[in-house]
This record gives sequence, C-alpha cells and structure tokens, in this order.
Amino acid sequence: MIWPSIGLLVSLHFVPLGKIFHVRVYYGTGGAGSLLSLATFASGMGPNAVPFLAAGMAVVMWGTAIWLLCNTGRIADRALREPWSV
Repeated sequence: MIWPSIGLLVSLHFVPLGKIFHVRVYYGTGGAGSLLSLATFASGMGPNAVPFLAAGMAVVMWGTAIWLLCNTGRIADRALREPWSV
C-alpha cells in the first residue's frame, strides 16, 4: 500500500501548487491522480496494483506536461493579467 500512498501524496501536492502558481490544470492533475490512487487502494488488485498505478500516473503526469507545453503562451498571458499576492 506504500505506492498508492505515495501516488496520493504526489497528486494532492498539485492542488496548492495550482493556487500558488495560478495554473488551473494542476487542479485536474491533483484530482485525477488522487482518484487513481484511491481506486488502486479500493480495488485490492494485489500484484497488478503497482503496474496499474504506475501506468495511470504516467498518463496523468505526461498528459499534464504535454498540455502545459502546448499552452505556455496562454498560461503566461493569463498569469500576467492576474494579481499575485506575495
């Protein structure tokens, strides 16, 4: 159960990062990764749980990275318009 726990913590840390850095896709990353980790906890897949979690988290993280790379200009423009609290 250590791997789903790590996956859950890694996923949940994206939620405050989304607020701090004003990147909305991080909320989706945190939610998708958390749901995947919780599904792994609940499924009781046994030895298949780790490959399922690893593949799912890879899709979530790579999907986020690709989305961010494709939308960097739009994210930067929106970030420049928003007020930042220091």
